[in-house]
Amino acid sequence: MDSSYRADTLEGHLPSLDGWRAVAISLVLVEHLSLSLNPLLEAVGINRLNGPIPNLGQIGVQIFFGLSGFLITTKLINEFVKHQNISLKAFYIRRTFRIIPPAVIFSAAVYVSSIVGQISVPFYNIFSALFFMANYTGSTASWYVGHFWSLAVEEHYYLIWPITFALISRPKLALKVLFFTGLSIALWRSIDYRLHLTGSSPAVFWGRTDIQADTIIYGSMAAVIIAAYGKTASAKFFDRRWLFVATIAMVSVASLPHLDWKVWMVLLSVRNIGIAAMISISVLGGMRGGYRFLQTAPLRYIESISYSLYLWQQLFLVEREPATGWLSYLQLFPINIFLAFACAIASKRFVEEPAIALGKRVLQRASPKRDLVDLPT
Repeated sequence: MDSSYRADTLEGHLPSLDGWRAVAISLVLVEHLSLSLNPLLEAVGINRLNGPIPNLGQIGVQIFFGLSGFLITTKLINEFVKHQNISLKAFYIRRTFRIIPPAVIFSAAVYVSSIVGQISVPFYNIFSALFFMANYTGSTASWYVGHFWSLAVEEHYYLIWPITFALISRPKLALKVLFFTGLSIALWRSIDYRLHLTGSSPAVFWGRTDIQADTIIYGSMAAVIIAAYGKTASAKFFDRRWLFVATIAMVSVASLPHLDWKVWMVLLSVRNIGIAAMISISVLGGMRGGYRFLQTAPLRYIESISYSLYLWQQLFLVEREPATGWLSYLQLFPINIFLAFACAIASKRFVEEPAIALGKRVLQRASPKRDLVDLPT
């Protein structure tokens, strides 16, 4: 590997990433929906569910993390290859208009529901979630904004990695930084888990960026490796069906229940690395039928509303969070899953799309000479 990126890097739309994003949100929905069925099952005398697969929603979130690291880093590399620099201003403008407006609207809905007495969510929790501090302030204790911990992890990474990449840019150095940072997080996670050095509650501990960010880092590493060796050379190595099956098995086994904490910590790293490997293999075509499955129309549609769906499902797919009046009825199956999708579709149409369009207009004024198609989304 030399000190520059290859000319044949991954460019344009990567449809398999859309499929993985749809898979990720589906895993979250299945676990939350299965838990929301428990009151109904108990009412008819059927044993409650504890999720169809252990940590199913957590696997979905980790896939989101791996995708974010891979996609953002690929976009940064493409911009650097074309322009020999990174427009941090453009990057943060686009992230702001992509992430903030739907989060604000959802947070407002939660706040209004709390004001009118349908649910009980302290304003402090909503405030810290909206400003991406939920994974350090304990807002995860409130179900309705608890899922903002994962958004906080991603946004913290976006604050650090693009600036770091712009400063180092070279693939060898970028890989070293990513490798040692990922290794440090894995070691720190094990030490803090065992010794309780920070004294975080379990809910806060497992949401902290310094505990969870290694999956995003491994996704970024995969993107750097592919760009450093070139898409063609990388595909020759990854274009093996058995390798994709092996990574699926690795992630599945690493997600099974565990007994010893040391084994658990190792398996967490194995799972997170495996997710980055799955994404890389799918992008490079080493899946055959699986690649076609990730591009099916239903998955493409679910992906198109995945961000808003991730936000709004939390209001309706609820197990035992207190709710009164009309909201408690809206949280019953199957009304809850219908409303989660309805709100996501409305958010996509009336919030996400106009905000992204506005962001593009702002970018055209801020960076008129920059090809917008190459800027990170």
